[in-house]
Amino acid sequence: MTCLLSYQTSSQREPSQVTIRPARIQDVPLILDFIHKKAEFERNLGAFSGMLNLSEALLAQTLFGKHPFAYVLLAEIKNQPVGYLLYFFKYASFLGIPSIWVDDVYVDEHLRGKGIGSSLMQMIAQIGRENHCRMLAWITDRRNLQGLKFYNRLGAQLHDQNGNDCTMRWYL
Repeated sequence: MTCLLSYQTSSQREPSQVTIRPARIQDVPLILDFIHKKAEFERNLGAFSGMLNLSEALLAQTLFGKHPFAYVLLAEIKNQPVGYLLYFFKYASFLGIPSIWVDDVYVDEHLRGKGIGSSLMQMIAQIGRENHCRMLAWITDRRNLQGLKFYNRLGAQLHDQNGNDCTMRWYL
């Protein structure tokens, strides 16, 4: 089975007043909660069977320390958190191409299909453009059909597939 690459767009209901903002250190418990939700989603898909080995203290140190290793965007509707995106910057030395690696994208299940994920991805694309990045990249599981359809609607392209892992690229 290969990653789904063609999908006809259907109309989506737009979320009311979705706000995307950078996470702050006081959001660490919320980020940890979203990571747990994402892991459960991946478990249900059959894409993750391990145990999470992180804590609020570790997240605070690695995301908000002197040299952050990654960054988080939070999606909110009426000041209620509904999704997150975790990313970091990469550089391909042979090509001279700065890019962004999107490690996690997650929207609460009952709000999927309402444009929140699109809002998160549009914001990370804007951040990429502002930082002279030429692409976004990430891995999704081929069994995540809803996610593959979503990424295809954005214009992302399948770059590589290794087993169930589909490496996607979205050129900016």
